[in-house]
Amino acid sequence: MVTQQNSAPILITGGSGFLGGHLAVQAAKRKIPAIATYHAHPVSFPGVQWEKLDLDDRSQIEALLRKYRPAVILHTAALTDVDYCESHRGETEAINIGASGILAETSAEWNARFLYVSTDLVFDGRHPPYAEEAAPNPLSFYGWSKWQGELRVQEANPNHVIVRPSIIFGPPALLGTSFSEWMRLSWLKGKTTPLFTDQYRTPISGENLAEALLELATLDYTGILHIGGSEPVTRYRFGVLLADWLGYGKEHIRSAKMSEVSLSGRRPADVSLN
Repeated sequence: MVTQQNSAPILITGGSGFLGGHLAVQAAKRKIPAIATYHAHPVSFPGVQWEKLDLDDRSQIEALLRKYRPAVILHTAALTDVDYCESHRGETEAINIGASGILAETSAEWNARFLYVSTDLVFDGRHPPYAEEAAPNPLSFYGWSKWQGELRVQEANPNHVIVRPSIIFGPPALLGTSFSEWMRLSWLKGKTTPLFTDQYRTPISGENLAEALLELATLDYTGILHIGGSEPVTRYRFGVLLADWLGYGKEHIRSAKMSEVSLSGRRPADVSLN
């Protein structure tokens, strides 16, 4: 269980998102005092206090943090759609970089522990598998914004952990969606999903990642940590495994190469995490 000074709560940003929802549910089950934020999608889950938060509003962020003075902040909220970020750079910079810096800087006033959820897409895919010491070189604006968010957090709050996960899969605990859930719902409707045979990742379930983050909240470790599955797989291979597990045939999956699809944000070929 997360230990806290003076019964200070933990704060989960993006509680209405996929990972944030898993964190909120697990915090409630473990009876950890928790506040979770949402922006456009109100949520209700017993055992968690919910607060609306606009990450584009500095005064709102500072007021919320100083009101509760959380012992731990689990910052999962971000713009994560790679193609959306590519064409909405100002908004992406404000949320993924600016808000992360404000949260880290404000919480440093009382030495709150700050866990920043980044991404494996800070790498260019040319030298896998990637250890924590590897130099970032993102190909997309999304990857660049998350890397810059990392730097802002490192500068603003010494008591930080930068967590770089890979693709997150599994069913949602509350709201949000995942790579696997998109496939499952598509197959349920009889649709065929095109999946890359030439992009490798190290997927991790949302439940496992949330467990790891809550464990990290209790430790003294600071720095960068990669958290992913143990085996690199292509999106296509992952889809085949999922279809087999769910009882669907391969006819619901179409193999594709990244070069065949027109995407705004460039994707790396192999960002497997070590």
